Amino acid sequence: METAEIINRGKQGKTFSEFYQGLVNYLNSTDPAALSAKELADYNYTKLNVQRMKRIISTYKISESTAELLGKNKCGMFWLVITEGWCGDSAQSLPVISAIADAAPGVELRIIERDQNPDIMDLYLTDGKKSIPKVAGFSDEGEQLFIWGARPSNLQELVVQRISEGVSSEKWHEEVHAWYAKDKGLSVEAEFCEIVKKCYEVDVL
Repeated sequence: METAEIINRGKQGKTFSEFYQGLVNYLNSTDPAALSAKELADYNYTKLNVQRMKRIISTYKISESTAELLGKNKCGMFWLVITEGWCGDSAQSLPVISAIADAAPGVELRIIERDQNPDIMDLYLTDGKKSIPKVAGFSDEGEQLFIWGARPSNLQELVVQRISEGVSSEKWHEEVHAWYAKDKGLSVEAEFCEIVKKCYEVDVL
C-alpha cells in the first residue's frame, strides 16, 4: 500500500475528541444485557478505559520544556493512530499523545480503528502481532518519519521480561496499569520529545 493511500484514509479518521465522545456515546446507548460474551467483555474494557482517559485528560499537563520544544515546530506532520476503545494501553497513552499533538503547530492527529482497517494494521505489526496503539508519523510530502508503539519502550521491556518469566497475563496486565499510574505519562512524553527532535526542523537547546 502506498503511503499516500494510508494518509488519505487516515485523514478520514477521528480526532481524539471525536474518538473519546464516540466511546461515551457507545456506552450510553448500549444495553449490556443484549451483548454476547465477547461484546460484553469489550464493553466493560471500554467503560474502564473511558474512566482512565477522563482521569488523564483532567490531570496530565505537558511539561514546560516539552511545550517549548513543540512550539518551535516549523513543518507540518500527520500522526495516524491505530487503536480500539477496549485497548488498555491506548487509554493510558492516547490522551498524552493527543495533548502533545495539540501543542505542536502544524501537527494533525487522526485515529482509525484497528479492526475496521486490517490492511493498514498489517503494515504496522509488532513481532507479528496486531498490538495497539500504533502511531505512524508522516511529513507533508508523504514521507513516513516514525512509528511508535504499542507501549513506551521501558514498559515494553518489562512486559517481555515478565512474559519470559512465566507470569500470568492477568498479573502482568495489572503491573502494566500500575506502571502507567506511577509514570503519569512522562515516558510517553519523553519518547515523543525524541521523535520531535529527530523529525521537526527546530533548533533544540
